[in-house]
Amino acid sequence: TFTDVPGGQWFTDAVTWAAENGVVSGIGGGCFAPNSDVTREQTAVILFNYAHSRGYDVGARADLSAFPDAGSVSGWAQDALSWANAAGLINGTVYGGRTILDPQGSASRAQVAMILMNYVEHVVNAQILFSKQYPLRGRRQPPALFRICCCVLVAIGPPA
Repeated sequence: TFTDVPGGQWFTDAVTWAAENGVVSGIGGGCFAPNSDVTREQTAVILFNYAHSRGYDVGARADLSAFPDAGSVSGWAQDALSWANAAGLINGTVYGGRTILDPQGSASRAQVAMILMNYVEHVVNAQILFSKQYPLRGRRQPPALFRICCCVLVAIGPPA
């Protein structure tokens, strides 16, 4: 799918699946940049696209103008980051005593773990809770295994 994603790597199947399902589209020019850091706005776009592909409600939008760096959000990430903020996934990061979006900043492993946990709690659980297919009486918490995976993500690096 991408010229810089060689076959047989630990991430090849995942990147191929994500591209085939409209979750990722790469960085342009047929490239994915698998060894580059992911930005906060790219993370929002990936989760937005995945939620959309699963049929989840992605209609919520937040007014990002409260963040002093709202104007630095890339046009292609505006809807996704607005949705991610409205859904409680990306709430800003403190830098120099101010809470900013930092859209082009790299997402740290701790931030990604928190964003993923928020995704399960606010998006997946909400979908399950309000779905006629899965009627529930109370709010569900993310499975313990998912929480453990988030902790492990922070503690270790990528597979060798």
